[in-house]
Amino acid sequence: MGWLTTVIGHPPPTPSHADRLSTLVAAADRLRRARGFTFTVVVAIAIPTCSAGSLAALVARLRAEVTVDGAAIGTENDEFGCSWLVITVDPPEPAALSMMCGPCLDALDDAGLLADALCAVVSFEDAAGRLLGLIYLFETRAFHPFVPVAASEPARDNLTELMVRDLVDEVGIERDVSTWFPVWNAPGMRLAR
Repeated sequence: MGWLTTVIGHPPPTPSHADRLSTLVAAADRLRRARGFTFTVVVAIAIPTCSAGSLAALVARLRAEVTVDGAAIGTENDEFGCSWLVITVDPPEPAALSMMCGPCLDALDDAGLLADALCAVVSFEDAAGRLLGLIYLFETRAFHPFVPVAASEPARDNLTELMVRDLVDEVGIERDVSTWFPVWNAPGMRLAR
């Protein structure tokens, strides 16, 4: 039990998913200054069990409710049978992420889909075209970095992942690196071949 819990008698409230994702605004600036990674236009949320009709209704609702300039909301399906709610912002602006996360996550929750959401991917890219995804796991409320490498076989740049972990640790990076998993070909994370 922490000292704050002892003093006030109950643990502090758990931050919402939107609050957790909003911490990336400051992290995006640090990534740009220290490593040259800039926020791209893509945030994607993976939903494994979602009918096309449910997702279409959700997207229609979000398009009507979310009025961030330059924002677009769509869907993609991957080869693993997962549906992705894809949020793009043009021009890329990390602050727009925090303005869009709340309504998008609320709509997912209202539709009964948030409980099944696997992860959210917030993508970045450097001047050399290297991709970085900060993967947010809804179950653990923790992030982990993913840096794919263009190669004949899928590969990861583990050194850069560890450097990113140390650089943006305040967002709540998962400490157990054995649980970090890749999201090959997720929206915003597709490598040019």
